[in-house]
Order: sequence, then C-alpha cells, then structure tokens
Amino acid sequence: ETAAIGRPIITCDAPGCREAVEHDVNGILVAPQSQDEIEAAINKLLEDPELCVRYGQAGRKRVEEDFHVDSVVSKTIDIYNKLLN
Repeated sequence: ETAAIGRPIITCDAPGCREAVEHDVNGILVAPQSQDEIEAAINKLLEDPELCVRYGQAGRKRVEEDFHVDSVVSKTIDIYNKLLN
C-alpha cells in the first residue's frame, strides 16, 4: 500500500517484504529486529526529502508494472495452469 501511494518504504529484509522493496531503489531494507537500522533508515529519509520522492516514484512505478491487478491475475492463472498440467 505504501508504494501504491508513492511513499518510500522501510521494511525488514525478510521473505515477502524483500520481494516488494528493492533496497535503495524504492525503499530501505533493514535487518529484522534491528532498532539501530530502523532508526538510521528513518533518519536517512527525514534528512533527504528528495530521496523520499525518488523512492516513492520508483515504488509507484513498480506497483503499476509488477503488481497491477491484471498482472497479478495473469500470473496467478499461469501458476494454476502449470499445476493442472
């Protein structure tokens, strides 16, 4: 949802999260449970509003290209077809 509205993302480098966020492209990946890395990521974005805009734009573009409903439905149908064959 964050990328869909054009905002930068800070999330854990964990399955499910790292597939949506490309580190230093549309957001920042931090180690799970690392308070220091989360704090550093927040400060990095607070100190650089232009970086926030770049990450937000890149995130929105990625959502439009990779997570658009038509794309997701198409990929889901492909998976079902492969499983049924």
